[in-house]
Amino acid sequence: GIFLFFALVSPALFAQQRIAVFEEPPASYEEIDTVSASSLEFSGNIRSSKKSYVVREMQRQAQVLGANAILITQMRAFEQLEPSYGRRPGSMQYQKIPQYRGKGLAIMVPEDVLQAMQQAQQAAATADDKK
Repeated sequence: GIFLFFALVSPALFAQQRIAVFEEPPASYEEIDTVSASSLEFSGNIRSSKKSYVVREMQRQAQVLGANAILITQMRAFEQLEPSYGRRPGSMQYQKIPQYRGKGLAIMVPEDVLQAMQQAQQAAATADDKK
């Protein structure tokens, strides 16, 4: 039973990694719907992980909508006050916890545009390695 469960779930988990992320609009795309996420649901405490969580959550939403990419339109950092109990019984202090809120568009990018961008990124990475 467990093996079958993983067999059914794993393709979706791997497919999520194939949802491309754009910070600038690609040359050609079709808008499907909006996506948004917040790191408030994320239990970890590392700032970069919280930002990654927001992007992954928007990718997950885009996948459910049938998109092959997301276009990030806003990534905002903010601080949330959380109570932390002081040393004296009954004393309460507050600490500022960094959080992120992201908004974007679930989009469908033509396969040839995606491939051209991936090739350009690989070429740039190869050029950086040679420096």
